[in-house]
Amino acid sequence: MPKSIRTRTGAICGRWNTEKSGPEIFRPALQCEVKCGTMSGSKKRKGRNAMTEQEMRAAIAQHVKPLVCFEGLELVRCETGQITATAPVTENSLNLYGNAHGGWLYALCDTCSGMVTCTYGVPNVTLQAGINYIKGARPGDTVRVEAKTQHKGGQTAVNRVELFNQAGELLATANFTMYLMTRRG
Repeated sequence: MPKSIRTRTGAICGRWNTEKSGPEIFRPALQCEVKCGTMSGSKKRKGRNAMTEQEMRAAIAQHVKPLVCFEGLELVRCETGQITATAPVTENSLNLYGNAHGGWLYALCDTCSGMVTCTYGVPNVTLQAGINYIKGARPGDTVRVEAKTQHKGGQTAVNRVELFNQAGELLATANFTMYLMTRRG
């Protein structure tokens, strides 16, 4: 049965499927009361570990909407500036040749780049991106995504995203510049 994750202030932030053992399956709530960066009125904290993991997961839930081709996307690890996620290659993610579609792999990288930027508690959008495809993925493969922030400034963050198959082989590398939608005034 899904359960609600709550921040220290009590706002309902996301839904996580706990029916399966192992890492939690990410299922974002459609409506979230958390405002990224303020965490429902909690005081802003400074420093590398300003948000708890639960608050980072709540911020991610606020910004990620489910896509039909991302069924089974699992957030395995979540730290400030670094996440690991996995996603199975399913029928919905295939191209005409039976491989994982390059657009699906790109969208997976883009989504995880947004997730890792959310660990700072700041709403964000992609400003610029580039991807290099190295090896294909097939139906039944599980893609592991490693996303890490290389630089976070006042208005942008630069992220490196790498995709691996279950054998640990590199599938793709991508670089993203994310625009931080900080509130001013």
